[in-house]
Parts: sequence; structure tokens; C-alpha cells
Amino acid sequence: MDVATNATLLLGGEFTVNRLGFGAMRLPGPGVWGEPKDRPNALRVLRRAVEQNYCATTALQMDPLLSRLRGSTEYDQLLTAANECQRKFIASRNH
Repeated sequence: MDVATNATLLLGGEFTVNRLGFGAMRLPGPGVWGEPKDRPNALRVLRRAVEQNYCATTALQMDPLLSRLRGSTEYDQLLTAANECQRKFIASRNH
């Protein structure tokens, strides 16, 4: 598969997921640790990931690399959107 041209992947012959390549390891800041250089842009990238159905709420809540972004209104809104994405996914699997 050529990941450069494929926006989605089929997992297990059943689940279509969006490919992510946001370079998220660099969001927290230089050397992967610390405050992001550009906090608004870091939140913008995460918002875009959630818009593309990234609903790994555990990662958003627990990943220590995102700790400096947590607690803001913008981050709480992202987490709410990711929770809704996850709820919809689970509901679709139960039908």
C-alpha cells in the first residue's frame, strides 16, 4: 500500500479508518517535552485530528506529552468532540 496516496485504511477487512500523519510527537515542544512552541497551532492540529475521526480519548486524557495542553477550554472541547466520535463509533458497531 502506498500511504502517501491512501487517505484511509481497511483494518481486519471490516473497519475503515483515516490515516493519521500529523507528527504528533512534536506537538508538546522541542525535544518532545515541554510547552508547545505554538500552543494555538498544537490545538489546531489536534482539532483537525478529531475532525478526521481520531477518537482515542484515552490517549487524549492520559498521554503525558499532552499534559501541558490539558485544562484549557479548547482542549476540553476537543475531548468532548473525541468522546462524541467514540460514542458514535460504538453505537454504529452495536447495530
